[in-house]
Amino acid sequence: MQRRIVALQSLVFGLLLCPVNGQWVNYPTAGVPPTRDGKPDLAAACPRTAEGKPDFSGLWIIASKREGNPNFPGCEPVSDEFVNIAASLKEGLPYQTWAADLVKARRSEQRVNDPISNCLPMGPVRLHTWNGPRKVVQIPGLLVFMSEFETAGYLEQLQALGIDVVNTVKIQNNVHNKGIIVDDTTVLVSSQNWSAAGTLQNRDAGVIITHPDAATYYANLFLHDWNNLATRKVGDD
Repeated sequence: MQRRIVALQSLVFGLLLCPVNGQWVNYPTAGVPPTRDGKPDLAAACPRTAEGKPDFSGLWIIASKREGNPNFPGCEPVSDEFVNIAASLKEGLPYQTWAADLVKARRSEQRVNDPISNCLPMGPVRLHTWNGPRKVVQIPGLLVFMSEFETAGYLEQLQALGIDVVNTVKIQNNVHNKGIIVDDTTVLVSSQNWSAAGTLQNRDAGVIITHPDAATYYANLFLHDWNNLATRKVGDD
């Protein structure tokens, strides 16, 4: 049994080191003016609605000159305003003494009290200065912003499709694992966030195991957590 475990560990480690080619679906956003080489023309004129007003509908990413680093603010590049909302103000924000001291202390804590580090909402200011993808839906009388960093907009979309998110979705704290069980035989286990940043930018890893015993183990584990630990349903609060 010990040899089998060692062999499995060696196989998993070897799989993580091997490059894997993926086939990505080509799904361009409709209505985006292309350049001569077929890429989106970011310098093109802003689309207009039937009333002649700017149409912001689409998928947007904030341009960033700050390179990502593994310490702060994370592995992906972000805007200067994400790190400091007053980055473009020469004299900074007019903090009171206690607030200035708190800002200085927070910057020296290596994000230990950062809401993001604790899987909590980052707040509206950082949410709208984060450079990750956000979807904008514009209809007469309404402009909706949905960020992949928060889930509320996506739950609303599922609900609009007829899915009962109140009774079929639960929330479990202190969990970062993601998994899929297919046909009771194949299991995907990973720490990777299923997002554009988690897939294309961050250094995350996952393992695919094809074995009915593994599928049964993870199915039982999921049911245990669902029935005993994931007690807060969407909409309870």
